[in-house]
Amino acid sequence: MHSDISMRSGGFFHFSLRSCSAMRSRLVVAATTFRVDGGPGRAATIRRLHTEEARVSDKFMFLSDAWFDAAEKLIHEHQPEVPPTNLVMNLEVADGDQTVKFFMGSKDGAVLFGKGAADGADLTMSTDIDTARAVFVSGDQQAGMQAFMAGKVRVQGDMTKLMMQGGGGANAALSAALQEITE
Repeated sequence: MHSDISMRSGGFFHFSLRSCSAMRSRLVVAATTFRVDGGPGRAATIRRLHTEEARVSDKFMFLSDAWFDAAEKLIHEHQPEVPPTNLVMNLEVADGDQTVKFFMGSKDGAVLFGKGAADGADLTMSTDIDTARAVFVSGDQQAGMQAFMAGKVRVQGDMTKLMMQGGGGANAALSAALQEITE
């Protein structure tokens, strides 16, 4: 447990972070405001004025069913105002002897994301779970390029469309939101 105390205008604020077991809950105490009443020759009285609660995101195992549900909501909440170019990718992510298949991209202004494979996808990309986590959760495009050069990413299909997509950069708000929900 960690806490900080700061003094402001006759009161103090206590900020605390909960232990890992408490992080699973939806609401935790983020700040409690106290006022100290008293003066010279008088006993001090501490009064709690206000307690604020903060929402803490649930964490899900990367590429689990629960993660896909939460990620889909975040992706739709963080859609760009200008739709990206049409590109639909099927992805195959190897995790030991298991392979998780999902799709992502955009078509005709609609953002696409989900488990399984999309019919008529422009390409299929295959990689390992560590590379997928670095690229899709952390938004580390450099890790993706290095993995591609090292042969850890395989692409089948219309490579031209992928190259035209370019390195426009990741959606920083989406990357941060995905990091919040990913174990």
